[in-house]
Amino acid sequence: MTTDDAPLAGIKVLDLSRLMPGPYASRLLVDLGADALKIEEPTRGDYLRESGPRINNTDVGYLFALLNHGKRSMTLNLKTARGVDLLDQLCAGADVLLESFRPGVMARLGLGADRLLARHPHLIYCAINGYGSTGPYANLPGHDHNYLAVTGAASLMGDQPRLIPLPIADLESGQRAVVAILAAIIARSASGKGRAIEISMLDGAVSWMIQAFADYWGGGIEPARSTDLQPRGLSRFLGPAPGYSFYQSADGGWIAVAASEDKFWRSLCAVLGRPDLADADLPPADQDQAIREAFRTRNRDEWIADLLREQIAAAPVNTMSGAMADPQIQARDILYTTSHPELGDFHAIGNVLGLGPRRPAELRIPRLGADTDAELRTLHLTESEIAELRAERVV
Repeated sequence: MTTDDAPLAGIKVLDLSRLMPGPYASRLLVDLGADALKIEEPTRGDYLRESGPRINNTDVGYLFALLNHGKRSMTLNLKTARGVDLLDQLCAGADVLLESFRPGVMARLGLGADRLLARHPHLIYCAINGYGSTGPYANLPGHDHNYLAVTGAASLMGDQPRLIPLPIADLESGQRAVVAILAAIIARSASGKGRAIEISMLDGAVSWMIQAFADYWGGGIEPARSTDLQPRGLSRFLGPAPGYSFYQSADGGWIAVAASEDKFWRSLCAVLGRPDLADADLPPADQDQAIREAFRTRNRDEWIADLLREQIAAAPVNTMSGAMADPQIQARDILYTTSHPELGDFHAIGNVLGLGPRRPAELRIPRLGADTDAELRTLHLTESEIAELRAERVV
């Protein structure tokens, strides 16, 4: 697939979002061929630029680069009337506007969905926010684990609420935004009209609790926590059960085992040399303890080879370095290393959408405001007018 025949070739996205949810959405749109223009605050830009580890001791944050490579960057001060007017002009030539401000901020700037869609009826306006634009929490600040707390997810993560090293609500909301934007693009091809989309991180986190709610509504009790050992045979995957957990081997390695179905449970007991456990009338804790003792008699890779030979779902618990060296991840070419002319060697995550090449032909990491002048020229501004905007700190 070339740039010209990419699914979203010719689609222009104005990305006003910051941090992770919106930039993850526009990152996926870029992988599908869209032209994404980051519109950032002058001097500082996206807060993620200055966060976390840097690439090869430069001033470029690694997470920022992973989320934003392939995009362009323009600075624009939306607290000025001229900046608001320029964004309005840019919307005339754009297909999608993506923002992640708190509800009401864009409207107060004169850039709310109602106003922009009235002026640019073709525009698809996508707002990603925390709790949604209605309800008592609408204007509250929030981050990923706040939404997981409200949904009940955090209460299921063990003997006490725990942070997990995966920003579920952030990434899920970005993916959901892409789904909605693609649907709106398809609908526009028939109607010629854009629409407003609201993506609430809380809404998505609630929807991901589908199994917990099924257990709660169906059983009438709070679901088991992730550390509560459950009897085998329950149609639940929220907590451990004998044969469905993480087990440590003799060499200290860990194995993820998922022998939940009866035939795999029996195979697991046989591989462990404990076929007597398959039909033993033992409490779950005793079954689990017997399995753990068996796993501690041999090394991790030996167990995994034997388990997979019997078609039992098992996988190594990798560290990050282990994940990079994992033969399946390597075979899928998901992670790759390339070279950037200014930043040196750069590790990246490839396109995972199943369309187009894994790797971009050219790695572009946008410098703050690098494309400002070029974009202003598309609005037919002269060099002196652009210089005036800089002097007035509009860009």
